[in-house]
Amino acid sequence: MNWDQFVRNFLLCVKCNRMEVVSQCLWDCPPWNTVYNEWEVNQFTYPGLVASLILPGREAFVDMLLYQKFPVRFLTSHLDLLHFFQKAGDRQTFLSLVWQDILGHSQTDAIGEGFILTELNPLIHQLTDVRNFLDLYELSRIALTRNDGTADPIESDSNSLSALIVYAVLLNRPKLVMVLIKHSSDPIPHIVFAETMYRNLSKASRNVELHMALKRQAENMGKIAADILDVGIRESPLRTQTFFQRVIPAFNSKTLLRMAFDARNRRFISHPLVQDWLDHFASSFIRIKGTNRELKLVLSAYLIFPMYLWLTFPRHLRRDRHFAQTKDVTYIHEPKSGVTPVLSFPSFPGMIYAVWSAPLVKFWTWFISYVMFLILIGVDMMTPACTNFSLDIAVFIWATLILVDLTLRTIQHYLWRKRRQPVIRNVYHIFSQFIFLSLFFPYRIAPYRYEHPFAGRVILAFGVLYYYYAVWGIFFTFFRPLGPLVKIFSMMFKLDLPRWIAVITPFLIASSVVWQAVITPDYPMGGEVWRRAITRQISVLFGGLSNELEFNAACERTSRINWSNFSHPPDRCWVGAYSDYTCNTVSAWSYIFMASYYVFLKFGMMIMLVVIYTARFSSEMNKATLMWKYERFQTLFEHYWRTSLPFPLSICGSVYLIYLHYVYGKQLTEPATDPELGNLKMDTFIYWKSVAIEYFAQIDREESNRSVGRQNSSLLGTMKKDMRAAMGKVDELDRKVAHSNGKLRDLQERYRPIARRLAVVSALNPVRHVRSRLGTYPDTTLQRTTVADHQLSWTTPMPNYNPPTYTTVTKEGTSDSQGVHDTWISDEDGEWIRYEFDSTGLPRNPSGRTGLGGRGIYLQYGPNRRIVLAITTANRDGRLAFIATDGERNQANLPVVSEIRSESGYPEAGRLLLDVFCCASHRVKVNYDPLKLQTKADLRQLMQLVLGSQPPCRYPKEEISFQVDIRAIYRGYLDSSLNTDNAWAEVLVLHVSVPDIQLPAPSVYYWLDLASRGTLSHHIDSDILEYLAV
Repeated sequence: MNWDQFVRNFLLCVKCNRMEVVSQCLWDCPPWNTVYNEWEVNQFTYPGLVASLILPGREAFVDMLLYQKFPVRFLTSHLDLLHFFQKAGDRQTFLSLVWQDILGHSQTDAIGEGFILTELNPLIHQLTDVRNFLDLYELSRIALTRNDGTADPIESDSNSLSALIVYAVLLNRPKLVMVLIKHSSDPIPHIVFAETMYRNLSKASRNVELHMALKRQAENMGKIAADILDVGIRESPLRTQTFFQRVIPAFNSKTLLRMAFDARNRRFISHPLVQDWLDHFASSFIRIKGTNRELKLVLSAYLIFPMYLWLTFPRHLRRDRHFAQTKDVTYIHEPKSGVTPVLSFPSFPGMIYAVWSAPLVKFWTWFISYVMFLILIGVDMMTPACTNFSLDIAVFIWATLILVDLTLRTIQHYLWRKRRQPVIRNVYHIFSQFIFLSLFFPYRIAPYRYEHPFAGRVILAFGVLYYYYAVWGIFFTFFRPLGPLVKIFSMMFKLDLPRWIAVITPFLIASSVVWQAVITPDYPMGGEVWRRAITRQISVLFGGLSNELEFNAACERTSRINWSNFSHPPDRCWVGAYSDYTCNTVSAWSYIFMASYYVFLKFGMMIMLVVIYTARFSSEMNKATLMWKYERFQTLFEHYWRTSLPFPLSICGSVYLIYLHYVYGKQLTEPATDPELGNLKMDTFIYWKSVAIEYFAQIDREESNRSVGRQNSSLLGTMKKDMRAAMGKVDELDRKVAHSNGKLRDLQERYRPIARRLAVVSALNPVRHVRSRLGTYPDTTLQRTTVADHQLSWTTPMPNYNPPTYTTVTKEGTSDSQGVHDTWISDEDGEWIRYEFDSTGLPRNPSGRTGLGGRGIYLQYGPNRRIVLAITTANRDGRLAFIATDGERNQANLPVVSEIRSESGYPEAGRLLLDVFCCASHRVKVNYDPLKLQTKADLRQLMQLVLGSQPPCRYPKEEISFQVDIRAIYRGYLDSSLNTDNAWAEVLVLHVSVPDIQLPAPSVYYWLDLASRGTLSHHIDSDILEYLAV
């Protein structure tokens, strides 16, 4: 079995933090799944667990290995702990906060063995008030010798997990803390312990961000403890109450409630079940019948006999020499050697002691005595001087007893609990009362007192204010109706009022200065003017309208204004209206400044203060309730630890307890438990561990679900990024396509003439030669001989080709001559084709066989040429129109030269061009090529070609004010059903674009909308106009 390679693979997964590889590829594969020897398991898991504890973010590996019951006790010697602290991957928090700020070392100092042996336990005590938490000697003995025969393995593993929890907290690894707590034997106390460490670490941090982060971790720990408590309550409320009273030896025999209190876990202390237990604890677990329970308990303490009517005392374990001694605070699992504990009710002295030992009775006794003192000091304050010497002595004695009792209780609290915060709070009260008594005695009581009665009265007034105001913090916070309100008001005064005062201070100062300067402008500069200005604004802040603007007859007699003579020059150095500078000058400006002050104050600042207080009340009321419940818990426990003697005899009890501490070393005991609950037989440890395991399993499931959601969100985010990248590429492609389309449009514009020519060529190309071979010849029953596509060429042999012939009777204007030898047909190289003759001397169709011989209805053999005029314009509606003439069957045709002649003998189409263009009167060359039409001279040559001669213009030359665009778009063979093997049609298509002109009368031509092109008789005309429509 290759263990070394397997361990190396596992360590590689730990370093790369690939837990899924371990679970899928290593965990269920050999050799791990074939291991049954515990020694081999330990050999495998030891280096993996060490690496997982050192490297941050490896909590999943630690959790997996602890589930395999790894003996953690072999991993926590003092050398192992030192190795963890030295090699930890994230030591910055430890070095900056613990090592430097708390322990006082430099961050460059090496962490040595002395830290583990001499500094770690004192550090834990400083953070948690738990002494000697780690037994380093026992941990090292078991880990180094691998021998736990003399110790309980379960307890040893629990102690080792506690050491690792301390390590994880000091390194600020909250996830690792929760994993270790989950596998501990007693989870809830360890959670509260970790919470206490986090909370005190946050107090020691000087970094604001780190302070808030540690505080959030402490609050999260407290929430987890409260949540586990909720889960346990749903299963067994009675078992939960017994759990509060269990003493935990690992934490200096503290109960869970005391640990939660030390951790300031307000959420846990405020739990309804804890508060219900606290109500029973306040009455020493005495059952009170009916309502008004506190009143009945106090009356039973004072009157004694009502306790038989209203109270029910719990039974206690009777201590007898015949029975084994059993502690009151214990869980009775099994009887020992036939010893049966006996439950009995307390005796009459025991009932009296139980009632007077109740924290609630102690509190009310102290409160009643304090109220009596308040009445005494109030009467002394109201009594005239020199008649209350005896009251002064009574006040002094009572106040001195209060001071001595408070001082002794503070000393006792510090000696037994070692907590500084309550001591500091009590020291403030001790100092205040000592100052009052130190001043009160020489001014009011001493035989040779200072003869200054008013000063003594002022000192007494300060004492009255202090003792009456102290009721808020000492007593009102205990009462259920007033406690939360006192707490929320305290937060308002501490947090909100200073901010409001800071906001309003500039306004108060400015208003004070302006008002004083306007009302008493001639008041001499000095302390008095500032006193008047400041006291005025402050008094108006809490009072009503100022009376300084009221009429004053005495001031009017000192007026400097002569209402009957205004010619007397005024004194420029005296601004006021009165000779007496103490008189207020009342003017319109006085009212304006006063009105602005009141409006801004009453409608602005005071409303702002109300809004701030309202927001604080609505947002912090829940927090104030938690704080009140926590302080109520604290108050009841402090009164529980007090002596049972009422004030002022409690002073003797405190002296006796301090004496026991110094002489016998007696410490405070944990709060008494409910004896009847202490006898329950329950598997408390197993139950709460199972509850914690189920809770953490639920947390893991929720975290897994959230992680799935986060993974899906991450996947969606990745998909969105890919989609955005793809969309970017698509946008880039769209831009390229748009750019290509622009280029294509440019090319289309550039080659549009060629495209138009190709389009017409496509319609008339002889290669098609389709209509020339179709069926019967027009207006006859003569059937053509079938000619296949591959038989078109005259060079292709077709032995049986003997087509019929058809030639119409010669009419006027027709000719049987063979015509010219040239054609308007060009080959692929652009050279003009010359047609050939057959054996009979007739011209051959250059496009090939047609299946019919003869001249047909054409005027001559060979090419029968005509010029088609496509004259278009854009009419007033923006639509395209063209000039047409009536053809056969009343169908429209495009104008064709040489088919229709005017009365002058010229072709009508030529006359039409002549009407469009104003031509010159000189002759042109006859052999002009119409496809090279570029200039006006070329146009005149075209007219010569079209007309044969040049007739005069019917429009005066000077009336032609527009330009005409004429271009030849096709010249060549016309695929027509009239073509034969010996006669065919050749056509020249001219496109003339003109403005919307009026045709001269008389004329056989007219304008026709382009949408009517489907009614043309010739297909060539439809093809031409179809192209022009595009």
